[in-house]
Amino acid sequence: MMMLPPPRPLYRIALLLALVLIGACEKSSEPMAKPILVGTNTWPGYAPGYIARDKGLYGSDLIQLQVYESATEVMPYRGQLLALDGVEIFNSKQLPNEIIDVLVIRAEYAEANPQTLRALIKGWLDAATLIKTAPETVAQDLAWYLKIPITEVEAAFEGLTIPDARQNHDMLGGREPTLMRTNSKIMEFMERTNKKKIRQLSMEIYTDRFVPESE
Repeated sequence: MMMLPPPRPLYRIALLLALVLIGACEKSSEPMAKPILVGTNTWPGYAPGYIARDKGLYGSDLIQLQVYESATEVMPYRGQLLALDGVEIFNSKQLPNEIIDVLVIRAEYAEANPQTLRALIKGWLDAATLIKTAPETVAQDLAWYLKIPITEVEAAFEGLTIPDARQNHDMLGGREPTLMRTNSKIMEFMERTNKKKIRQLSMEIYTDRFVPESE
């Protein structure tokens, strides 16, 4: 009988309503450092990643982004349908603080490449701040990324919260991260719906150690 090795631990990092870490590969000129490939979709929540890349905010050539098809890839189709008198029956705005995209990464990569992760998160946060405080400076970039007219960029971000450093620390740090409470609530709902027990996520998978200190 073949014995399978135990699953390796994961870290979850609540990074700006964004990301799933797809992989790390290849050698780099930086000692012990490996590049990371971050999977994204064409959606406003992922836009800071591309603004950070295009504006040089990462300060590292180890961070790579790639768009993957997904059911969440709704730009520019949502705007086009609404322009044709389409009726929006439901969207995630009706579930505030319950739909949160996160960065998921294997613990061994995080331990070996902390500076790369800090550069990724800091660059992403800086880009999110730029989008919020000086949107006119990145409007053209956002329109290109989202595949929508520049006149629709502002509306695309309505109702979307991109957490800053302080909010990331709240979601991931302390004895009871708020993200853990959100997960527990969802698990309880799934148990009631499916009529069976679902294993709760361990608190050990949450970490805010790569998030910069909030100002």
